[in-house]
Amino acid sequence: MSDLALYLRGHHAGGHAAIRGVKAQVASDPDSDLGRFLGELGQEIEADHAQLRDVMGRLGVAPGRLRDLLALTAGQLSRWALLAMRPGQQQARLVGLESLSLGIEGKAVMWRALREIARSDPRLSGIDLDDLLDRAVRQRDRLEPYRLEAARPANGEVAPDQG
Repeated sequence: MSDLALYLRGHHAGGHAAIRGVKAQVASDPDSDLGRFLGELGQEIEADHAQLRDVMGRLGVAPGRLRDLLALTAGQLSRWALLAMRPGQQQARLVGLESLSLGIEGKAVMWRALREIARSDPRLSGIDLDDLLDRAVRQRDRLEPYRLEAARPANGEVAPDQG
């Protein structure tokens, strides 16, 4: 298996886990501003994941089912462990949003790498990697205020919706 196949399978697994995590957060609080935002963001992430599957298909790379399952399991176990150590939603929210932010940044650098590969690989022609990269940057920028708001209670501050 090529290094590129392993790389893309890793991103696929991370995206798969991120989609599940976002859906779980939306389901737990669908009517809040954060829940509505994450619902919209989740749809964009699903569209990006579909683009990644298209790229993988063009390159002859199948998703790694075991790797996807392991990523889902690891994500769920980390959420449970976090809640067991620090009951309550504030810490879990901060870690979840930070993980999502880092995942989106990872997706952005993946699109940059694929843009470089596309210069010499005609199988990737017709995919607007610049648009996908721009969307990832916008996603992270839109997420950042929510991540920062979630960080305030970690220092003992009362969140605006609790005070």
